[in-house]
Parts: sequence; structure tokens; C-alpha cells
Amino acid sequence: MNIHIRHPIEFEKIIGEQQLNSIDLTRKRMSVQQLLDSRENDDTLVLRLKDYIKSFERMTKRMDPTKKLQKQPTFQWIIDSKCVQSSCWKFEAVVPKTVLSQLYQLKAYEHLQKEDYVTASKSFEQASKCHVDATATLMAWKWKMPGTNHYVLQTDWHVSHMHRLQSLKTLCMLSVGLQKDSPVRALYTVAQRAAAEATKAIIKWPANDTTLQMCEAIRYYLSSHILWENEDYGASIHRLSTWLTNLDVDTLGFKAIEQELAKIPFLLRERQQVNNGAYFDIVQAGSPLPTPQELVMHTGANDLPHPKNTRNIQSEPAQGETRETLPESLPGPTL
Repeated sequence: MNIHIRHPIEFEKIIGEQQLNSIDLTRKRMSVQQLLDSRENDDTLVLRLKDYIKSFERMTKRMDPTKKLQKQPTFQWIIDSKCVQSSCWKFEAVVPKTVLSQLYQLKAYEHLQKEDYVTASKSFEQASKCHVDATATLMAWKWKMPGTNHYVLQTDWHVSHMHRLQSLKTLCMLSVGLQKDSPVRALYTVAQRAAAEATKAIIKWPANDTTLQMCEAIRYYLSSHILWENEDYGASIHRLSTWLTNLDVDTLGFKAIEQELAKIPFLLRERQQVNNGAYFDIVQAGSPLPTPQELVMHTGANDLPHPKNTRNIQSEPAQGETRETLPESLPGPTL
């Protein structure tokens, strides 16, 4: 998303009260506008945006609603090459928070490139907090037809991003676990949580970017490990060969996950050779994993466990019914 300020706002000509530091607020907004246009220093831009957001909220709280403004402002922003404007002060409270969330996400992806998953998770958390604050503002803004608004002004869009960012945070946790060689069942549970959050994000706003395909790929990969540890050799091979071959998954910079998924062709050949030479287990489907929809519908206090070993159950797709790729999205409500 590309966001810029279209026109400056001279708050002193709108409010006319020096005690509200309106001139100072005008300067802060102009500074944000210049930094958004140049993008010379995102660290400085983050600091200036946070300062502007706090100053704007402080001023609006101190404004006397009984006093008439000298003139009505029009807040104008360019969002993805489209001019979006409003005379409502809540609009100006929402858009800068959206910009700040983007900047935090860019920082998070920089940390992912360095495999610093702990710091990346913190940046994703800061980005999510921006959407939480924006949602709180939008909840106090009443519309007759909210669905006709720009997506930045729709609560579901922000909630979707909150779930997506939670999924990314969970994938950071999973990556740390992979680096530390944590128990596979614990890793599977974390991957399942990430898939559930990704599914919730799609349900709220299907058009947003999704992490679901990556979450499902690593979830099935870890499941195949659990099956192998449980001596369910044929089911483990079947899960790898049916669900995880010829994948083209965008791992979004998660190198630990990318490295694990890159092992699939070699792992599959190795397990086939071992099974053919020692175990002679029939390669067939095991108990199916919970679907993304089932993960979302689960309301229990505990995570859904990995399915127990059940031999000779043809509950996963037969060879002629296998999927072509893991799902990129799920059907969501019509908006």
C-alpha cells in the first residue's frame, strides 16, 4: 500500500486557538508529509508519525465542541494512487495509524532477512497495535452504508490485518522453535495456531494478503514428522507425497521455514527407501488433519491435538483426488 498526504492542513486557520498548539501541529503534519514523499529515513518517519498521532489526539480531546470552527477542514490522502478525503476528524485519526503499521511491518521484514525472529515479532506486534487503535476509532464512527467506504475506513479490513499480523507473530515463534530444534508436536501446535489466525484474516477480508498457504505447508510437513515418529511410516510418506510435492510457496522471508520445506524432496526419497527396505508399511492415507475452517470453529480452551494413529482409514483424498496446491484462500463473506 502506498500512502501520501495530498495537501497540508493549517490547523491554526481552522481552530484559531493558540493554547491548543495548532501551529505546532501544522508543522508536524508537514514534516510527516515531506518524509512520506522522500522516504529518506523511515526511522525518523516513525518517530514523527507517532508524535503527530499523539499531538493530534491530544488536540482533538481538548477542543471545545460548542465552539464553531473558523472553517471546515478537508483531510486529503493519496492511497494507492487514489485520492481519499473526508472532513471528519476521525478520518485523520485512522490513516496515520495505518501508515505507521506499514512502517512497522517493513521493519519486521528487515529483521526476518537477518533471521532475528524475536525482534521481528515485536515489530509485528507494534503494527497490530496500530490497527487495534484504528479499529477503536472506527467503532465510534457511525455510517449509514459502511460497506461503501474506502477499505482503510472499514473495521473488518483492520481486524483482518490484526489476525494476519498475529499469524506472522506465531510464525516467528515457530521459526525460533525450528532453530532450537524444539519437539515436533510443539512445533505442529504453533503452526496450527498460525493457520487458524490466517484463516480468520481471510474470513474478515478475503482480498488481503494471506499467510495461509505457508502455514498449511509447514503444518502438513510437521504432521508427516509426527506420523513417522509414531511408526506410521506409510501415512507419513503419503502425507508428504500427496500434499507437499511440487509446492510453490511464498515463505515471506521466513528462512527457517523455507529451509525446512526445501528438505521435502530428499526427505520423501529417504523415507521411501527406508520403508521399502525395512518396514514395508502400506503407503496410504492416515487420519486427516483438521481443516482451516475446523480450526476457526474450535472454541475449546486447549489446542486441537494431532490426530491419533488410525491405520487403514481412507479419510484423506485418494490419489485421483489429490489437490493441485495448498489453498491460497478460503471463501469469505461477500462485502
